[in-house]
Amino acid sequence: MTTDIQINFFTDEEGQKAFSFGTATPEGVTGLYKLLNQWLKALFTDLGSDPTAKEDGSNFAQLIGANVGLVDELFEVITISLDQATSTIERNQRSQDLPPEEIFGGVTLQSIEEDGPDGIVVSVVLENAAGQSLLVRTSLGEGA
Repeated sequence: MTTDIQINFFTDEEGQKAFSFGTATPEGVTGLYKLLNQWLKALFTDLGSDPTAKEDGSNFAQLIGANVGLVDELFEVITISLDQATSTIERNQRSQDLPPEEIFGGVTLQSIEEDGPDGIVVSVVLENAAGQSLLVRTSLGEGA
């Protein structure tokens, strides 16, 4: 079975969000956490930005700093972004022989909450084919 590298989010000294390996030596992950890393990468990759796979990614990261006035608009954009990330994962997993713990089983939007005057927290449940699930909370905006 292959492993993936653990991805951690952090905020640098200038307040910018970034990915990091989090440790001096990369930490291998498998199972549901490998799936989580791959799904987060798909969610935060701008749709069309990968020159070798233009159909991969989502519009989710474009919400950072966006001026969305209506909750219905926000819900629609987030739902479309989740669908785009789902399509990316499903397409990329088609030709792979993976254990059930690493096979995408679905994602469900749980909530969208305000986070300060300019931020939101999006909560989803990520599931694999083995029936395991994780609650994933992602902050966006100035309050994030």
